[in-house]
Amino acid sequence: MSNVVWNCEPKFPENVQMDVGRIYDVTCSGPSVAWIKSDLEVEMPQDWKHFFHVVDFDEVTAERIKFSATSYKTGEYRLPNNIVITDGENRVTLTPWNLKIESVVRAQPGMEPQPYGPFGPFLLEWPLWMWITLGVFVVSAIGSVLAIYWERRRKKIWANIVAGYTTALKPYHQFYKDYRRLSRLTEPRLEDLSKLNEAFRLYFLRELKVPTLKEPPSFVLKWLKKRNPSLSKNIKSDLFMILREMESATKGKLSAKDFEQMSRKCQQIVDEVYEGLNEVNS
Repeated sequence: MSNVVWNCEPKFPENVQMDVGRIYDVTCSGPSVAWIKSDLEVEMPQDWKHFFHVVDFDEVTAERIKFSATSYKTGEYRLPNNIVITDGENRVTLTPWNLKIESVVRAQPGMEPQPYGPFGPFLLEWPLWMWITLGVFVVSAIGSVLAIYWERRRKKIWANIVAGYTTALKPYHQFYKDYRRLSRLTEPRLEDLSKLNEAFRLYFLRELKVPTLKEPPSFVLKWLKKRNPSLSKNIKSDLFMILREMESATKGKLSAKDFEQMSRKCQQIVDEVYEGLNEVNS
């Protein structure tokens, strides 16, 4: 078990202003760490989880990691000194770095905001309801622009996350490759159930862009209802139930019969989703 400190160097995009949500690269290195798995987690103070996010790990070695990150807090500041990368056993504390993040809405440098002059005496004669209507229209327009911006930002972040799990096989065929290998096991263990769970969740991550890797079943179901309304209620219900079953099974003893039943249920759900998508696209 290791508990060391690594030095970090951010690399920001050249000739581009660092706005809220813009992705940049960070490289950290230090004393050798014997990672027990490449699926690393990030720990940080609770009040920073809304301002700083590690998008994806691009490189993980014993003495170096490279990842992409984004920040949502504007202004000039320094990240906290207790951001930790861990695999569950080893812990690496990252040295903080400075950030200067600009707001999406920028003021002109060196200029004070100036009030607009009157457009004419006719504005003074507008009734109150007209001013209210104009205000509602302006607020709605700004809200629509921001919604479009954040939706595009969300899609870009998710595209980067999904790209980190892309393989040469399509999602459906990758799941079946993993499923066939696991279904041949005569004495499955809890770690094999974890692999089945991961293969099943990766299918939905890649096929439907659903955040399923580590999120609880209730969150996955809520996301599907919002982002994938075309899926039938039965599929959503079955998906919720099998995720809960696999989650519960990892905390107790696993029989070969239980493993087989959960494997077949995962296969059935993936088949139904795949067939449904083909019908929509045909």
